[in-house]
Amino acid sequence: MKQNEDLNCSFLAEIIRADPRAAHDQTVLGNLIYILQTSWRDVAGLLLWTLKMLSDHPEWATRVREELALSGKENDKESNCLASRIVMETLRLEAERVSHEEGQERDQV
Repeated sequence: MKQNEDLNCSFLAEIIRADPRAAHDQTVLGNLIYILQTSWRDVAGLLLWTLKMLSDHPEWATRVREELALSGKENDKESNCLASRIVMETLRLEAERVSHEEGQERDQV
């Protein structure tokens, strides 16, 4: 996929492609701004946990760094597969941790 095609695959591009008037719709723009304002905490938490996991396992941090360095040289869809898998595993572990903590809170009540 070319870089221009990547830019056209965004959520906003899909909305505007479906209805070009949406770019001027105050409700749509307001909702998008709301999503951006509220989602930064989730992204910050994901980055925090991912960096913590990588700092606990420096061998994986090295592998990701090497893979990302290669992805700039190769035009391969799978070039940052390891990074994606690490993010997905971080999300899975965090969901398990939150679920476990919520279960403990219910047991205490």
